[in-house]
Amino acid sequence: MTLDAQRQQSGADLLRMTDDFGFGALGAAWIHDEEASRWWYLLVSPMIDSKGPRWVYERLVQIFRKLALPPGITPLDIRIASPHEQSWQIIASTVHVEDSAVFPLKLVINGIQIDKIFAYRVRPADNRAGERTRVFESRYRQLMAAA
Repeated sequence: MTLDAQRQQSGADLLRMTDDFGFGALGAAWIHDEEASRWWYLLVSPMIDSKGPRWVYERLVQIFRKLALPPGITPLDIRIASPHEQSWQIIASTVHVEDSAVFPLKLVINGIQIDKIFAYRVRPADNRAGERTRVFESRYRQLMAAA
């Protein structure tokens, strides 16, 4: 199953959107679940480690309710992960974003059997989780307070 041009563009647009509200993803990619024959959009953030996946995902969903997601993406298509997960570290050491192509890959992330990845951003873990969290929380509160 290939990743169509609309979803490729929508993935880039979603990454820009999350950057605009301070999410600061270290990683963003479409990953293909071989078993389900489905593409998932993966966002990688150190906030998963510091605040927990529920805290992060709840805020993302609330933001997506306020701002329209790009075409072809729903909140149910989005998965989040820590940059410290072994599978992401393998991706970060294997995938080079400059290539802008779908890479063949065999991995399991959070129980999803991945056979392909289309990456937009792949950065190693850093020590800025606290700063990222403050910026994201501040912009989240501003957006939620807006009419």
